[in-house]
Amino acid sequence: MSGPNRFTWAGILALVIGGCVDSACAGPCAPETVRTDTSEAQGRVACFFGGSAGQTFLARDSLIRSISVWRIAGETYPPMKLWITRTDTTGVPITCCDILLDGPIVQVPPDSGSFAPKRIQYEFDPPFALPGPGLYAFFVQDPCLLAFDVFYNITDNIYPQGHFYRTGRSIYDGCRLSSPGYDHEEEGADLIFEVEFCRSGVTPVRRTSWGEVKVIYR
Repeated sequence: MSGPNRFTWAGILALVIGGCVDSACAGPCAPETVRTDTSEAQGRVACFFGGSAGQTFLARDSLIRSISVWRIAGETYPPMKLWITRTDTTGVPITCCDILLDGPIVQVPPDSGSFAPKRIQYEFDPPFALPGPGLYAFFVQDPCLLAFDVFYNITDNIYPQGHFYRTGRSIYDGCRLSSPGYDHEEEGADLIFEVEFCRSGVTPVRRTSWGEVKVIYR
């Protein structure tokens, strides 16, 4: 994947997030990607009233360079909030506590393109540091403002290392990230997503630095 200087920023939000220790950020980055393909999208999942769509994913490296989901072009693009969580021993996301990333809330402008999938990419500079390799989850949430749809594959289990999850409405209890679940009819479902890792060869041990999130729409 090209570096961030190859893209026009659609929106920039600076905030305090978990970055990485200086030694982890200093080394060269060899990108490694976990993804599902847009050609395998079978439908869209709606997020509204504080609901979210998420995916568990296996992290073999602990530095995340970017997270992407796909939406329809031409829609009015309301804000989307990104979360990253741990999972329990059964692989279910832990959304009640010990959240790794709460935010950012971002909004990118609409366009007038086709109805082909369009990438919404959250880039982390410096890379976001997970506690270590393992199974984690991310969610994109409607922050109790409007509604949006993201693409997913419903039946084919295209990413066997993880699963699609959704959370319910939370507009009446502070717009928090609610308890995750998924329909038994969708046990083979996965988001259309991409997580890009930065293989620096150094394992981060704490998350103390300032970080900047760039949101790219293309």
